[in-house]
Amino acid sequence: MTSAVLLADPTRCRELDAVAALLSIPTVRIGSGDRFSMDLQADQFTVNDVRFRPVVSWMRHLPGLSWRATFPGRAPGQLGQLHDAARLGYVVPRTTVTTDPGGALRAGPPRSVVKAVDRLPGEPTAVVVNRADPPPERPTPLVVQDFVPHDRELRAYYLDGAICGYEIRKPCPAAIWTAPSRVEVRRAACPPEAEKLVHRLAAEWRLTYAAFDLLITSDGTPVFLEANTDGDWRWCERRTGTADVTFLAAAAVRARFHEVAP
Repeated sequence: MTSAVLLADPTRCRELDAVAALLSIPTVRIGSGDRFSMDLQADQFTVNDVRFRPVVSWMRHLPGLSWRATFPGRAPGQLGQLHDAARLGYVVPRTTVTTDPGGALRAGPPRSVVKAVDRLPGEPTAVVVNRADPPPERPTPLVVQDFVPHDRELRAYYLDGAICGYEIRKPCPAAIWTAPSRVEVRRAACPPEAEKLVHRLAAEWRLTYAAFDLLITSDGTPVFLEANTDGDWRWCERRTGTADVTFLAAAAVRARFHEVAP
C-alpha cells in the first residue's frame, strides 16, 4: 500500500495547497465534498476510493479528528494558553471571562480588548473598547482583557523548530477583517526574548506548527496573546511577496515523511 502525506482541511485553504505544490512525495488532499473513511485496524485511509497509508498528516479546522496528526499538534484553548504562559513567567494581559462585559469594562483601564471565548470562522478576533463605550452584546461569555500599550505587534510562525516573523501594523485589532487595505505587513526578525517565548511554549504544548500573536512593549518585553494551530500564513506572504513559511512547512513535512516512511 502506498505511503503518503495527508493534508486535510474542509475549507480547502490556500496554505495547504501551497505546501502540496512543493512536495515531491505522494500527497493526498482532503477538502469539503471529498469522501473519506478511516480504518483503524487496517491502518489505512480512503479518499474518494483511493486507499493509502498516511505516515504524516496535517489537519486544519478539524478539532475532533486526529490520525497521526504530526502537524500542527495540540494546544490548550485560549484561556489555558494564557494560564500556562503566565505560569511559566511570561507577561500576558490581565484577563476576565464574563457575561457582564459592561461591568468588567467599567472596572478596568481606560481601554480594553474584548474577544469571544470561542470565535466563529471569519469573525473578528478582537475589538478595542473604551471604558465609556457601550459594551458588545453577545449571548455567551466574553473575554475582556486590559489593552497593553506596545511598540510592535508580531506574528511569529513556529514550524518544527524554525520561526518566521512578520510585523503587523493596523489601526485596530479587527482591521484585518474590517479594513484590510489599512493593514501593513512586513517581514521582521523576532527579538531574542520573543523567540525564547515561542520555543518554550511550543515545547510545553508539543507543537510542530502554530501562529503566535505577540506584542513588544517599549522596553522590549514580549507579551503573549495566543497561539493559533490553524493560523493562516499565505495572507502575510502575499502582502510581503515572500514564501518563507510555505517553504518551511514543505521542508518540515518532507523531512518527517522520509523519517517514518518505509
